[in-house]
Amino acid sequence: MALKAQICGLHITKDDTLFRLNGMLSKSDISVAHPFHDGFIFSYNAGAPGLVSALWTAYESNLHYFEATVDSDIFIVASQDGFLNAPMARGIMHAMLVGKPIVLLETPLFDASVSMLNQKIIARHARNFTIANLLKLSSEELRSHLQQLAEPVDYTLSAAEKTIIRAELKGHFRRLLAKPAAEKDEKAAKQPKLAHA
Repeated sequence: MALKAQICGLHITKDDTLFRLNGMLSKSDISVAHPFHDGFIFSYNAGAPGLVSALWTAYESNLHYFEATVDSDIFIVASQDGFLNAPMARGIMHAMLVGKPIVLLETPLFDASVSMLNQKIIARHARNFTIANLLKLSSEELRSHLQQLAEPVDYTLSAAEKTIIRAELKGHFRRLLAKPAAEKDEKAAKQPKLAHA
């Protein structure tokens, strides 16, 4: 069975966890979901000011990220120290909503960017996650382990939790759509006013 993994994590880490995990998955013949124009590096820069590919807007790259999660077999959180930020938490909640198995390299800890409500939802269902340091496995062990996990998971989300997750995702996309307009307004405000004689 050909496996497809979606991974999330910080691209600025002391030990390049995301890059190392991507390399290990490739060596294990597990494809990584990412936009086809820019290759793997694109997913590191999605939404970052000045780093988004000219081919994609932040909105399009984020939309593709969530669509790719739906098409993947497994969702992997590449955070060597276990800390989750708001985008990582959003990815986890979406993976829960669509029933993807979730693998974390370390026990999850939350940074200040993750709302208390989102922390509670993730913590409530963390028992359904797999915590395994995939970086310590051989290629064969990694492939075997992920194949065993690649089955849909019912997180038994309550109706309220589903509503909160959907609202979080909608709010995220609304902010992405509003961002270019806000930047345009900000640039216009900084333009010097011309005096007319």
